[in-house]
Amino acid sequence: MTQFPYNTAGRDAKSNNGVPDRIPILQPRAGLSFLPLLFVVLILVSFAALALSSAKNDDALSSRYVNSVTEYYDARNQEQLWLANLDAQIAKAVRDGSFPDSFGKQDSAAPIRKSFEMNDHQTLQVSVMPSDSLVRGHYYQILTEQVVSTADYTMDQSLPVYQPESK
Repeated sequence: MTQFPYNTAGRDAKSNNGVPDRIPILQPRAGLSFLPLLFVVLILVSFAALALSSAKNDDALSSRYVNSVTEYYDARNQEQLWLANLDAQIAKAVRDGSFPDSFGKQDSAAPIRKSFEMNDHQTLQVSVMPSDSLVRGHYYQILTEQVVSTADYTMDQSLPVYQPESK
């Protein structure tokens, strides 16, 4: 007798010398094994979308950072050229003996201030005090050097905020 790998109980199992009339077709249950596969694919697609979004945001942020640093160092280079020119002018005035007339005396002189534009909303400001003697190899001393925002700051008042009625 031939053994079949499936259960034929309850069917017309034997006829024609022990061979069934019809061979039952085994149908795999595709739905049950497809659901975990579908779930895994959805998770992978979600992670890929998040990774792509994160990479695009990081690229935009790093581009803005590169632009900001480049603008800062361009302004810093302009400042260094100005300081070298100022140092040469002060050294010439000291050699000629005209320093007190040109730049004022150290005690009463006001600092020299200069701004270097970085972009539309920031400037690099430097404040220098001239001196008739060398201070760290220069005829000036840097008092302040800072990046200042020149943009007009206005608070956003567009959100409707609950204002209780006073009685």
